[in-house]
Amino acid sequence: GVKNHKCIICDKAFTESGNLQTHMKVHSAVKEHQCSICGKEFRQRVNAERHMKIHAGINDHKCSICGKAFSQMRHLNLHLKRHSGKKDHKCSVCQKAFTCSGDLTKHMKIHTGVKDHECEICGKQFKDKSHLNKHFKIHLGVKDHECEICGKRFIQKSNLKLHMKIHLGVEDHECEICGKRFV
Repeated sequence: GVKNHKCIICDKAFTESGNLQTHMKVHSAVKEHQCSICGKEFRQRVNAERHMKIHAGINDHKCSICGKAFSQMRHLNLHLKRHSGKKDHKCSVCQKAFTCSGDLTKHMKIHTGVKDHECEICGKQFKDKSHLNKHFKIHLGVKDHECEICGKRFIQKSNLKLHMKIHLGVEDHECEICGKRFV
């Protein structure tokens, strides 16, 4: 069809005015759709619904190489790049190479010390948004990680791993004074 409905900001054109109205949200800072689980905000309802698949555990995009499944096609495509072994994005400071430009961007924060993701509740700052999201679960009290042996639940996976050492009898720390080993 004829694309008579044109965006005044980026010149993208649409056949229907409703599609243009939906597109205009891309240019807005207003995010009116919020995830009820993690609080992430979205400009468009369809993106919020796609995001909810992550929490629901719906992973219908499967890697043909290793079988790992993803909730979004773009996450599968990023994953497939990692299988290629091709690392075109190189750090100008330490020369470490990355498959994805986003990984290089995250890595650069190690050198710059920039922590641009702040917890709205306690003010703690993080270099990576995923670390902020994990931290935020502490405030929400979300315990996603369950011990398969005793059923105890944990907010962070690292705490579950530490807990598992109790069941497995792993004593990997030793007192320097008496030599006694402990978890």
